[in-house]
Amino acid sequence: MDLTVKYLTVYFVQAMIRLHDKVNIVPVIGKSDSCTKEELNKFKTKILSQLKEHSINIYEFPATENNQVDWMRERLPFAVVGSNTIVEDAEGRKVRGREYPWGVVNI
Repeated sequence: MDLTVKYLTVYFVQAMIRLHDKVNIVPVIGKSDSCTKEELNKFKTKILSQLKEHSINIYEFPATENNQVDWMRERLPFAVVGSNTIVEDAEGRKVRGREYPWGVVNI
């Protein structure tokens, strides 16, 4: 999803309406390191609201043996960061990550 758009576009919604009863949908926000925690929480709330509004089913994580069912559901949509670049972190270690003026995001 494009983080400059803070909602699901019509194209995403239409695609998910056609697919949700055929495949498991797990909502994911890419490049989440470009948002503040507040922006990310608002974005997550908006996405979940839109999914509910359009009756789009998302994957239901199964119960675990120790009854900690909700820990994955509470984090939906997942916020992820990816990188194919090797950078040096604050301790001088070579890591896969993203480098910013304020520091390194270690993937």
